[in-house]
Amino acid sequence: MHIVTVCKRIRAAAVYRYRFRAVQPRTALLLVPCLLCVLVAGCAPGVHWRGLTYEPVQEAAQRDGKLTFVYFRNWMVPACTRFEENVLKAPEILDALDGMYCVVLDFYQDRPLADKWGVTAPPAVVILDVDRRVLARVSGDATAQDLLSAIATAQERFAARTAPVKTQ
Repeated sequence: MHIVTVCKRIRAAAVYRYRFRAVQPRTALLLVPCLLCVLVAGCAPGVHWRGLTYEPVQEAAQRDGKLTFVYFRNWMVPACTRFEENVLKAPEILDALDGMYCVVLDFYQDRPLADKWGVTAPPAVVILDVDRRVLARVSGDATAQDLLSAIATAQERFAARTAPVKTQ
């Protein structure tokens, strides 16, 4: 079932059930983690997403010396669904993402970060180094080859920056 359909059904059930009374705090505490799991699971399930917020993922990547793969999407944009189905689920992409810390962000909720990194519309990918510098960027209707090329470019730039300097 498509993620948008699942979200609409959850919302419709919640509205119907709680139309005339407030949601109990205990019920809300149960619904929020479930909804987050549904949302992340619907976003290219083969990718190891480390969260829905940037800062904790970036801090972990910085601590471990890894690249950060930031995917900007919007749940209502069909191009994002096509990108996830046709590009992010490709086996060669999943192999290339191994070793990176991946985070999925909502384009409109995280608009300040998108603007900071030059992202103008979803779907978009930004690959950052441990110092939060942009190493590669892909946006729009990118193909798997476009994304693989961006990942390779980011890895080359990262390796060049972290390579030890030889002294004579």
